[in-house]
Amino acid sequence: MSYANPIDTRIVQVVLDDLEDNNQHTLAELLAKAYGLPWGNIPEGVTEEAYQAAAGVLNEYRLAQYREAVSV
Repeated sequence: MSYANPIDTRIVQVVLDDLEDNNQHTLAELLAKAYGLPWGNIPEGVTEEAYQAAAGVLNEYRLAQYREAVSV
């Protein structure tokens, strides 16, 4: 996925349906929010906290990958 070639929201809708079928409602709501799709109703603060937590995990992973590449 890239900004020039984003994921089709019809695909995201299928993923949302699968998540809901598997009782992953919070994850489905966060994904819908990220793609601007109507799904559930979660407060803005919750989505921001979830985004920051996810960004932190990704940044730690990327930093670990970078440190590993530099140390070789």
